[in-house]
Amino acid sequence: MRTDILRDRLLNLSFVQTSYCEEDSTGHDHNAGIFVHTLEQGGSQRAVELLLERLKSHNFGIFVLSPVDGEYADVFFRKYGANVFIINKEGYLYGSERDAIYDFDIVFLNSICSIGYSYYYINTKIPCIWWIHEGVEVTENTINSMDPIFVGAKNFVYAFPWPKPMKMWERAFPKVRTCFLPIEVEENNVKKNESIEKKGAIRFLIPGAYHPHKGFHTAVQAFLIMEANGFTDYEAIFCGYDNSGEYYEIIEKACSGRNNIRILGELTKEELYELIAGSDCVLVPSVFDAGPLTAVEALMHGKLLIVSDKCGISEYIEDCVNGFVFTAEDASDLFKKVSYVYQDRARLNNVSERGRKLYERYFSKNVMDEAFEDLMDIVSGGKE
Repeated sequence: MRTDILRDRLLNLSFVQTSYCEEDSTGHDHNAGIFVHTLEQGGSQRAVELLLERLKSHNFGIFVLSPVDGEYADVFFRKYGANVFIINKEGYLYGSERDAIYDFDIVFLNSICSIGYSYYYINTKIPCIWWIHEGVEVTENTINSMDPIFVGAKNFVYAFPWPKPMKMWERAFPKVRTCFLPIEVEENNVKKNESIEKKGAIRFLIPGAYHPHKGFHTAVQAFLIMEANGFTDYEAIFCGYDNSGEYYEIIEKACSGRNNIRILGELTKEELYELIAGSDCVLVPSVFDAGPLTAVEALMHGKLLIVSDKCGISEYIEDCVNGFVFTAEDASDLFKKVSYVYQDRARLNNVSERGRKLYERYFSKNVMDEAFEDLMDIVSGGKE
């Protein structure tokens, strides 16, 4: 069905609340539907952008459907030409209304959070790719509560960027189709921000969000231990979004009066890259996290990386070889890694170089391009 005809059909559905569409679009002969749990800020939005880039290059008409509006609705529409529909949170489709969402030629479910929409496509003739980019804990919980009906759905392909969740899924459901689909971080040569004066011999950057699951509290405790042990020639910079809630206030209060610690709010992507470029080590202390992308961005910039063992990317990190891994929420263990980097940083160039090679091997554009083409071959029946 032509994209413009399908767009008009979707616009008439009762469950569509808001839309971002070009009324005069002539359309394509093939259409892809992407179900996204939210269009507000979050790491999963990068995953959607990667799909949009590649579907656009394959000349698909693109439809993004989400129950939560947000800043990315406009980005997806204006930058990638996607038709974006904000649908009611229940997402119920009655009778003939379901026919419209069966006119997609391919469907992508972005993250485990889109499970509610997957039921519409079980055992249909529409290829359905469920991109599960969450970490081990969320994947394990999903497996334990998974509806058996999905196991026999022959039109489903389960895609993963992290090895361990993929292996868990294959052990639990040996008959399903799986594939590797990484989350690319685009190469760039952003220079460090010279306006942010560096304090101390080494700068640690802790980017993310002011949410408890990001583990900023563990990092604060580790740096307080650094101070108590007489380490002073460094600085630690925290930055992230959601810098107005209770957790932010807790972090800000704990760091108040500390000369070695700076608290910043939300940064643009360019500002973050400039700050990474001007840092020596990026620290990701998450209690649980799918990736996160900031860790991959640190590797892309060739920076030393310290991550908790609850981050998805920790599966790729060999401790003291291409990065450093510590036990999540263990400030003492984190202190050991931070103090080691602090004292031996001059001899750790080989670690950061191996980290950069890790990025090139798993997270660069050509790797994502190849994996996406493999996925499309699987969907079309060319590969098993």
